[in-house]
Amino acid sequence: MKKQIRRLIILLVSIIVVLVFLGNCSKTNRYTHWIGTWNGSASDFTLYKLRYKNQTLCTIVTSTFGGSKERIKISNEFGTGPINIGEVSSAVVNSDGSASKSLKKTLTFGGKSTVDIDKGSFVWSDPFELDIKALDKVAVSIYVTNEVKNVTGACGGVESYFSKEGNFTDSVDTRNDFKAVYKNGALKVSPFFTSMEVMTSKENGSIIAFGDSITTLSWPDYLVKRLNDANIKNLSIIREAISGNRILHDSESTLHGLCGPSGISRFEKAVTDHQGGKYVIVLEGVNDIMHTGPGGPAPASEIVSKDEIIDGLKTYIEIAHKHNLKIYGATIMPFGGYEVYSPELDVKRKEVNEWIRTSGMFDGVIDFDKATLDPNNPTKLLPQYDSGDHIHPSDVGSEAMANMVDLKLFK
Repeated sequence: MKKQIRRLIILLVSIIVVLVFLGNCSKTNRYTHWIGTWNGSASDFTLYKLRYKNQTLCTIVTSTFGGSKERIKISNEFGTGPINIGEVSSAVVNSDGSASKSLKKTLTFGGKSTVDIDKGSFVWSDPFELDIKALDKVAVSIYVTNEVKNVTGACGGVESYFSKEGNFTDSVDTRNDFKAVYKNGALKVSPFFTSMEVMTSKENGSIIAFGDSITTLSWPDYLVKRLNDANIKNLSIIREAISGNRILHDSESTLHGLCGPSGISRFEKAVTDHQGGKYVIVLEGVNDIMHTGPGGPAPASEIVSKDEIIDGLKTYIEIAHKHNLKIYGATIMPFGGYEVYSPELDVKRKEVNEWIRTSGMFDGVIDFDKATLDPNNPTKLLPQYDSGDHIHPSDVGSEAMANMVDLKLFK
């Protein structure tokens, strides 16, 4: 009898081992799909006059999706010389910037901890294992050994820091070992680090927020929180946004120290570079309108009509549909009180918005104009939604934008 029980136990244990093995194999086979969990459009930061040599750059981002296997991108796309990377680490950090040693990983590139990145190029790290949940804060620390004067970076949903001389990639105390990198007031930038992806299954995907400086602010972060609160956990949100970006012309190189290619020239690459892209939200056009107004930074030769702006948006729609993406058009928010505002420019804005709302060409409409305008003066942002410059929303305004998004668009 004892022998029979022993044999039965051995048989049950063997079955359990086989089932676990098969389950792990099934999971491994399913988890072959990369989606973005944080992203910023690579931009030229040369005019920021950032200079780094024998220093560590630490960027903290909010993950918009969970997973246990990740990779990161380091970019030198706008560099004029190579970057020598001495070491890179990634860690989940607390709200105070501290991390546990057990939650920190040293990254490799082709199996090595060091990597050289030629000018005009970028590298992906080898996949690394780090348990990350949606809305976790993740720090990426990059030790740059050589002098770099022409920095490639990204904006949007970041806290960035730089160290004194030396390798601080093993630091577990961001606040004490680093100083904050802030340029142009509230604009926060991520030097070199431009993307993080997580490996998952194909049923999961991304919402791509495409636009200008307004989309580098916090409305996508509030939308992530709404999705998670509503238990919609199969989607990440990633930004493809450049400050000063216009649909039809490149950004002026003097604007905020940033330079970026036109939306038309970058849109297809931006929405197809991400393996899991499912939806695109487009909020763009305000710079096309106001930059050519009286006192605006663009030359008169770049004045565009409302029909030209609409034709640009139609091109976005055609490209998105060609790649089986649903595309949602966001209305352009008011900018009354901004330094180049005029009633004539506001007429153009309203005409474009009317087309977005009524043409039926987008797969859906998100009315950010309605969400943020002052009912008593619809040419302006509601005072509490105004960051102070009369065009960029405050944090409260960004939350109002996210609350305007109908989550049924992502069912």
